Amino acid sequence: MKRSPEGGDRVIKLKNLRTSQGMRQIDLAEKLGISIRTYQWIEYGEQMPNVRVAILLQKIFCREIEDILMDEQDDHRLTNGSGG
Repeated sequence: MKRSPEGGDRVIKLKNLRTSQGMRQIDLAEKLGISIRTYQWIEYGEQMPNVRVAILLQKIFCREIEDILMDEQDDHRLTNGSGG
């Protein structure tokens, strides 16, 4: 499966958080109440999670949403005031 380069560091962060807690993709998908395919899209950077899923990720990993979902490019755009 081809990974989207747009996912950037998000892909690495989410995968590392998941594996550091000994979870498989299916385990986390079930905790989030989403299909494994939807979870894979999120982990591979092909889709951003909806607000409910983002909040659940924050609770599961005890991290700020920005720490889980933002990569360096997102942070750079925000600090420079450019939207896209």
